[in-house]
Amino acid sequence: MLLFAFVALAGCGDHVGNAAAGHTATPSVRSTAATPIPWTSAPPVFASYAPPTVPPIPLGVPRCDPRALRADAGVFQGAMGAIVGSVYLVNDKAPCIVSGGFALRFVDARGVVVIEAAVGDASGGPGFPGWAVAGRARIQWDAFWCDAERPATAVEITYEGVVSRAHFDRAMWGGGACDAYSADRPTLPASRGRLSAWPFTAEITPPPTPAPLVPTLAAPSRVRAGEVLRFVVTLTNTSGHVVGFDPCPWYSEWLVGGPLPTDPPPSGLPAYKAEHYVGTARYAGQSKAAFSLNCSAISRLDAGASVELAMEIVAPADGVGEGTLRWEIAEPLSKQASARVSIDPR
Repeated sequence: MLLFAFVALAGCGDHVGNAAAGHTATPSVRSTAATPIPWTSAPPVFASYAPPTVPPIPLGVPRCDPRALRADAGVFQGAMGAIVGSVYLVNDKAPCIVSGGFALRFVDARGVVVIEAAVGDASGGPGFPGWAVAGRARIQWDAFWCDAERPATAVEITYEGVVSRAHFDRAMWGGGACDAYSADRPTLPASRGRLSAWPFTAEITPPPTPAPLVPTLAAPSRVRAGEVLRFVVTLTNTSGHVVGFDPCPWYSEWLVGGPLPTDPPPSGLPAYKAEHYVGTARYAGQSKAAFSLNCSAISRLDAGASVELAMEIVAPADGVGEGTLRWEIAEPLSKQASARVSIDPR
């Protein structure tokens, strides 16, 4: 499943206007028409983006006593040669505010600092407002260091002059990115690396809600390269509420040919990395397009209802082999529908 970034949409051009003028089709059951709702070539229309604002610190909630807070080492994992994770300042008593600057240090088994960072009292934007109601005040970080002999075993958080320490659940080795940052490069001290941390934010809970509109595909099993493939998407509202199509949703579709061998690992890559190297996926031809739904024919979808939508895409001119057709509506956490389609050469 591809994860689309959330975009505020401005509507479907004339489609939304036509719907308001009298096209009031509002399917509440699976379409029983002889043909699905027709395809339209209307391109996506994006609304002007108003950036979110930083939420203000709530009134009436006292500041936390730093002596009453404890550190939680959280979780971490490797990511592209570095390490990423979250640590927490935890309050076990009545809710209170944690805000402002702090220092973060990773220390080894002797208590010697391996790597450290300081964060000021400025906000990091809506995603990292610089305050949280504790509970659990979250600090996200990423790091690497090039001393492969010194793993970090604990984290120290200094907040308002009080140091809280917590041990990681396992030793954290920071040498994974060092092959790309050799000692003769002046931009990075070989023994220290880098630790970056972001301002306080609340723990992410509850988990995000999946998109309510779920697609399925019905497509021919074969198409000739360069020709139009016509297929049907059944869109089902899996939520418990009505989903309106104003602004008009848009979608992406793409058709690829059969898979091709991936490139080998780059020369000079260390053996332990080359062993697990995964090259970029390559295909024998690819077509991709984005369009608006036909919002002049459908303006809403009731809870539990489905509607059939005619779709089309031009097969890649250089496509060949057993490929894949994919379709996804542009909503956060949307599900992707796919079908096998073989592309015959011209």
